[in-house]
Amino acid sequence: ILSLHAVRGEQVEPGSELALLGDTARLWVWVDVYEAQLGRLETLHREGALDVSVRVAAYPEREFPGRLDLLGRTMDEATRTVKSRIVLENRDGLLRPGMFAQVALYLPGAGRALAVPVDALLADEGREFVFVHHAGEYFVRRPVQAGRRWAGSVEIVDGLAAGQTVATAGAFLLKSDVLRSKMGAGCAD
Repeated sequence: ILSLHAVRGEQVEPGSELALLGDTARLWVWVDVYEAQLGRLETLHREGALDVSVRVAAYPEREFPGRLDLLGRTMDEATRTVKSRIVLENRDGLLRPGMFAQVALYLPGAGRALAVPVDALLADEGREFVFVHHAGEYFVRRPVQAGRRWAGSVEIVDGLAAGQTVATAGAFLLKSDVLRSKMGAGCAD
């Protein structure tokens, strides 16, 4: 139940709105695409849905990944924009219908970049690093220089080579072990 308009004992007329029911596990974000951007988007959209990143004021540090899945077919003559739709998974329920959003659309560029998932990039005392696979179950801390961020990824400008394996899901646990060893034996378990 998204909203309830009826109260116990209230007399209602036929056709009255009593409740609004909906499933918010997947939401749509409607965006306006400017005419100047339409040509490039049209070409890319034919090749498949485009990745986007959505931010809302309630969670300014968090990016919600989505896909531009519908590019409108009519132009609004007053604004010179085309209504388009982004689909977002909202399984944790943080996003709510009616929120305003900022949307970043990631278009392929001419260049290439070395990137890792954002969970792989960690920081300690202002220095960024990743854990690179060494041998067996061992990972070593490698300082890196991060660049641009987009759609859950971060560019690595220096400190990592293509093809190296980095820790992602367990990277925070590895960092915790390093910090515990820095604090010495007096650290609580």
